[in-house]
Amino acid sequence: MICLRANVAQLVEQTIRNRQVKGSSPFVGSIFLGEDLRLFLSESSHHPCRTILGGTDDVRWWRTRRGRCISAAFFLLWLLTGAAISAAVIPDAEVLTETVTVTIAPDGTWQQDFRRRVRVLSAAGVEKYRQERFHYRLGQSGVELRTLKVYQPDGSVRGMDTVAVRDEPWRPGEDVPTIFEKFRRKVITISVLNVQDIVELEVHYDGRSDPCPHYADVFLFQYTDPVAEKSLEIRTPAGMPLRWAVQGGELEYSSEQAGDVVRHRWQGRQLPGLAMEALMLDAAYRSRRVVVSTFASPAELSRAAWELARGKLSPDISVDEVVRQTSAGKTELPSRIMAAYRFVSGEIEYLPGSFPIAPLQEPASAADVLDRRAGTGRDLNILLIAMLQRLGLECEEAFLTFDPSPSGQVPALAFDRAVTCVRLPDGGEIFLDPTLGLGSSFGDSYVGGRHILRLRPEGAGLESVPSQPASRSTGHIQALSRLADDGTLLTDATIQGNGHYDVMLRRMAREFPDLESAGWWLQTARTFCSVAQPGPIKMGDWRDLAIPFRQDVSFTFPNYAIGAGDYLLFHIPQADGFLDIFQSLFGALDCDREEPYPLFLEAGMTSRRTERIRLPDGAAVVALPDDVAFRRGPLELQLAARVAEGNLLFEGFFRCEGPVVAAEFYDDVCALGDAADRFAHSYVVLRRPSPTGSDR
Repeated sequence: MICLRANVAQLVEQTIRNRQVKGSSPFVGSIFLGEDLRLFLSESSHHPCRTILGGTDDVRWWRTRRGRCISAAFFLLWLLTGAAISAAVIPDAEVLTETVTVTIAPDGTWQQDFRRRVRVLSAAGVEKYRQERFHYRLGQSGVELRTLKVYQPDGSVRGMDTVAVRDEPWRPGEDVPTIFEKFRRKVITISVLNVQDIVELEVHYDGRSDPCPHYADVFLFQYTDPVAEKSLEIRTPAGMPLRWAVQGGELEYSSEQAGDVVRHRWQGRQLPGLAMEALMLDAAYRSRRVVVSTFASPAELSRAAWELARGKLSPDISVDEVVRQTSAGKTELPSRIMAAYRFVSGEIEYLPGSFPIAPLQEPASAADVLDRRAGTGRDLNILLIAMLQRLGLECEEAFLTFDPSPSGQVPALAFDRAVTCVRLPDGGEIFLDPTLGLGSSFGDSYVGGRHILRLRPEGAGLESVPSQPASRSTGHIQALSRLADDGTLLTDATIQGNGHYDVMLRRMAREFPDLESAGWWLQTARTFCSVAQPGPIKMGDWRDLAIPFRQDVSFTFPNYAIGAGDYLLFHIPQADGFLDIFQSLFGALDCDREEPYPLFLEAGMTSRRTERIRLPDGAAVVALPDDVAFRRGPLELQLAARVAEGNLLFEGFFRCEGPVVAAEFYDDVCALGDAADRFAHSYVVLRRPSPTGSDR
């Protein structure tokens, strides 16, 4: 059945007259629509800018069970922020057996043998297991591939002759700083691997711990693929106490002493694969795992790490000169602090991933880091502390972990970043991470709500850093739009932010080289309107940390408004939030799952969206979406639209306090999403001016 536009116009008129709340839009999604009008809107497949959920076929969508959709562009953003998407019900592979044997010598040197048999179950599993990377540090550890066999379903076996082994630096290239060359990896590639093949792998490690004779590590027993059986054995000298803890579940444990060697054994069977869903905690911190350490306490680890940096901050004329140059013309202390921070972040090259693999590597001196213009995570912090101390500030280094519940009894080296703690003259404290290379604000707000270990000569314990107010990280999306008589919408938008929102915008610009091109923004805009046409795009320089990063984009949406007789119907573009990278992160939650889980963000943040839409001359607004005022727990959402001087004004506000949304608020997040969807898919209804200019 085809619903004529004349009939639709009559239905619009009748529904408006029957509506009890004056000015409130009766067309909220499809809830208040009569069957005829729903059919008209849903069957208007020729209308490319209808914004009914799931309305376009030429854009890749990630869809939740409740039907909410997000674009592939924001899916890529989730990958950058460490978020996850729903895993398939059928796993990509099954780990049949995995054994790890570690032997620690009295002098702190160690050997590790890793053996694994895995059956590949899907094409994705083929891609996952056909290439393995094993990292090591030249002069500190080594990796040797001892066995690799591929057992095929027909009984045939392919051996080492079908495997390519490549030794390369983490960052291949001709311009790699010398300091980075010792961070290397063995890349093992299987030439032919098929579904149902079984891969048998044996790798041998040997190395020594930095602060000999100590040893500390974390061993995961669960991955995204299920594990049928895994065992871990650690052999230690009898005179070397090994402290350990099992986290994330239970494992079988036994120990025995034979002569001067103690054997510790842990075993797990039928370990399920870890679910991977949006904003779920990193799998490493949800896995059943064994944490081991020969450090007596976190305080001893703190002292050992501090000792490695002793003498690295000694006065040096080159560091003094850099401080003088960066501080020139700056009289306020915050500006001088930020000048030093921006110098280290922008001028000193950092090797990503170098800190987690070697947190207790002896750092270089501040003068050496400055001279070679490159360093590890600790190296950059050493230089930053040296510069800030020359400004008369009290500073110290700290290790930070993203684990929300780190073990305070077993001081393992499960830290993610090194940061600089700066004590201000007024007694306040800020945290700076020079390895980000993206921050332009006074202090890195992502540290708030997490645990740190301060490095001190007397030692320190794990400490929880108070969360920073979400207002310190605010995104601003401001749009000016014009709706033409024929229903075409033209939009100019500016996107910028402060705090960690600014960091996220810069990261997108850094990781997506084509962000400035029309292609990337076209994909994003077409999640909103399938025939969107990008206009001029202007990007700031994400490397310039002295000013907020700004993006100016423009779009044309042909036939955006739906014409129905004397009426035009359209959604408020920015109410959809397709340009708001923070609120969009919540769009893929499975709101039908039976067991809610806590949501983990990089930082608590706020986003503000405003849009001024110039309406066609003479058009009268007869219906608007109902305002939204939602506030529960750490969440707040406000959406409102009003008419002023021939323009439609939209204001949106979203806030989430803290980096963690407790599981008890999971349903509230879904309710907030429903409220946002309800507003975004409500229609603004305009009455066109009559041909004679008379009132109706």
